[in-house]
Amino acid sequence: MADIKPLYRKTLDAARMMGDLDQWRASRNENIACARSIDAALRDGFDGMHLRHGIAQEIVDAYGLDRTAWVLATTLHEHRYDGRYSASNKAWGEAQRISNDVRAYEYSCNSPPVLVNDLIDDFRKLQQEAIQTPETMKLRIYQINHDRDAEHLKYMRLDSLQGKPVNPAIYDRVFTGEIEGHSLEDVFQVFNTTSHPLHRGHSLSVSDVVELREPVGDTEAGFYFCDSFGFQKMDFDPSRTQAPENLLRVLFIEPGKRPYESEVVDQLDALQKAVGGFIEATYPFDDDDAVVVGNEEAKLEGLPPNRRVYGSVYCGNLLIMGNGEEGAFADLTDAQIQKYGKLFEQPEDISPEEVEADTGFMFYGF
Repeated sequence: MADIKPLYRKTLDAARMMGDLDQWRASRNENIACARSIDAALRDGFDGMHLRHGIAQEIVDAYGLDRTAWVLATTLHEHRYDGRYSASNKAWGEAQRISNDVRAYEYSCNSPPVLVNDLIDDFRKLQQEAIQTPETMKLRIYQINHDRDAEHLKYMRLDSLQGKPVNPAIYDRVFTGEIEGHSLEDVFQVFNTTSHPLHRGHSLSVSDVVELREPVGDTEAGFYFCDSFGFQKMDFDPSRTQAPENLLRVLFIEPGKRPYESEVVDQLDALQKAVGGFIEATYPFDDDDAVVVGNEEAKLEGLPPNRRVYGSVYCGNLLIMGNGEEGAFADLTDAQIQKYGKLFEQPEDISPEEVEADTGFMFYGF
């Protein structure tokens, strides 16, 4: 696998405003190299009748999924009125949300559209396979707290520290959990755009620190500074960071996924965010040592089915929490994490009919 260089997604104008021209130029040059490699591969791999198998994989191995998608989507945008590209590929290209930079024409492919269209077909299959077989990334995220940021370092690039170490004491821990992904770029995509129901901070940005708790692909476990262009590995002492005092240790279960240990602030708005609506606490376990917190209107809202719990169907996101004194929520113990993690380990396939039967309401799909 080649050393994949990070993709810079902002426009030239945005790069000028942010002082990122060097990063923009480096990424633009890599985009051009990717496009010319595609042209060369299509030229050499076409025998007049058939396109050699495996070209898309070779380009991905050299330039990565993100950059290859960027270049191919740019090509479609630059030739959006060319009828030789299929409607489905054009729709795919629009969905990639490229920046449409004023210099994007420089890394548009110049090969015959029929060949590029075939290559895009092959590439989309690779992209879909990657989506369908995601790795699980165990991580924590830390963000600077304004109140402890005496030197105003929030949103500043790493080089602005001029070689001084990052001070963990000005950071808050704002997320602990897992996401599905393959790279730090996937972490950025999740926490900069779609976010996560247990994330307590702002959108992932420059100066934030991501802790990979296990290796992912070729990326080592460790701490990574979110810079204006990619991530920089760094030394960081998480024991000096802070977190809310009323933070509870929980198991989080999303529909179709395995449960994982996480944490949630013990207050109503945080719990409602986690389950996506009004909360409902139920006590289905015989020993009564834990409580299931879900969305009270999950079935009425048509949220996806999640797990069967002793004969009842639960829908939407679920929190498994400790059952404290006088109805209060509490931390899960190590033994409870293991016990309920094993109990709910396997995602379940639950039909709409079973949800309907458990609810007493009729649901119609639109």
